[in-house]
Amino acid sequence: TAAQVVPMQSLGADVREAKHSSAHSEWVYEKPTEVEALETDISTKWSTLESLSTAKKEVLDDDLARELYAEDTRLLAERHGGKVATLQQWAQERAAYLEKTEDVQTIADAQSALAVLDAFDKEQQAVTSAVVSSLHTLGADILARKYETTHSQYVYESPSDITAHETDVDSALARLTTLSAAKRTTLDADLKRELEKEELRLEFSNRAYDFAQYVDDTCLIISPFVSCDRTESWTRLTYPVCKILCLVTTVSAEATHTVPRK
Repeated sequence: TAAQVVPMQSLGADVREAKHSSAHSEWVYEKPTEVEALETDISTKWSTLESLSTAKKEVLDDDLARELYAEDTRLLAERHGGKVATLQQWAQERAAYLEKTEDVQTIADAQSALAVLDAFDKEQQAVTSAVVSSLHTLGADILARKYETTHSQYVYESPSDITAHETDVDSALARLTTLSAAKRTTLDADLKRELEKEELRLEFSNRAYDFAQYVDDTCLIISPFVSCDRTESWTRLTYPVCKILCLVTTVSAEATHTVPRK
């Protein structure tokens, strides 16, 4: 280290400059060139070490920066995987709903089921435009990430996982769209059926009412000629059945242009 080299150089200077001189003799260190050569060799090696250290630090700094970048990329991939798992779970639950056949017995049942389906279609549209869109954006960002320097480079290790997951999500949503369309066709048919049934019920009710009025009016007309008294031994019929008998008698009489006598 510098703390060791500087004292060494100072000591070498002292050795080279050391000199004994007197009236009788004088002396200087016999190998000053060797001391100087050693100092030069050490300085050269020290410079080499500094260069190597600087280069190694650049590589290590690059390694750290690359691994931090890679870790950030992997965290993004984990978030992408979490979004995929959430969407797949959502799609699975919605598919179960779409595959279920509702028990539609009334117009209200059909309208209620269609309202729920309308809500699902809006939900799917919102999920597609927001969550799925952000998923594709995140996936594109991950695949586009690239670290590159003179020392190393990095791209995400599993790009095929990103594209495969997004394909799975797109396929699941496309299946939901197909199931929704099929369910809507079924529910529309159920609603049409129930509306037709209601029309038939109303038509029957109206005709039954008219028929009942007709029977009552007819019985009033023919009551002087045909007895509906429940005490008569020859009928033994309930009053409603007696009314029908009256009607049949009237129709028969009209068909023969005669009126039965009492």
